[in-house]
Amino acid sequence: MTTRSEREKALKLNEQHQVILSKMLREEENKYCCDCEAKGPRWASWNLGVFMCIRCAGIHRNLGVHIARVKSVNLDQWTPEQIQSMVDIGNRRARLMYEAHLPESFRRPQTDQYPATGGCVCVCVCVCVFYLQLTLSLNELHVFGSLTKRSSDAPSTPPQVTLDSEGTTCCQTVRLINELKLG
Repeated sequence: MTTRSEREKALKLNEQHQVILSKMLREEENKYCCDCEAKGPRWASWNLGVFMCIRCAGIHRNLGVHIARVKSVNLDQWTPEQIQSMVDIGNRRARLMYEAHLPESFRRPQTDQYPATGGCVCVCVCVCVFYLQLTLSLNELHVFGSLTKRSSDAPSTPPQVTLDSEGTTCCQTVRLINELKLG
C-alpha cells in the first residue's frame, strides 16, 4: 500500500513528464506521426523514441513488445527512463537512423490514403523496414489489408492488391523490401 506522500510524489512526477512530452510534441519534428506523417500524434513507442498516430501505434503494438513499447502520451504513466528515451531520440533522429538505407525513390505511405478497413499494409511494411532492420520475409506478411501473426496457413506469397492510385501493390512493396535487405 502506498502512502499519501508517495502518491503525491508520483503525481508530481507524472505532471513533470506530461510537460516534457507536451513540449516535445510542439517541436516541428514531432508534430507529425513518424511513420505516416498524420498530424498530431498522441502515441509513442518509447523504446524506439518516436511519436505516432493511433493507427500506426496499433501497427507497432501488433509487432510485439519485443519490438515496440507503445504508450499513450496522455493516458499512460511514464517512467523517467521512458521519458529520457523519447528526449534522446525523437522522430528526427529515429528517421535518420531507420531510414538511412532507403532509396531516394522510396515514398512514405500516408495513412489517410487507405481505406479505414485495414489499409495499413503499406504502412506496416514501412514500419517493418524501419524497425525490424529489413528482415521481413514473405511468410511474415499476410496481405489482406491487415497484419496477421505468423502461421502455417499464411500464404507464401501475397495476393496482388493495389494500394494506391499509382498502382503500387503489396507484392511490389515486398520486392522492394527484399531488394533493400542488408547482407
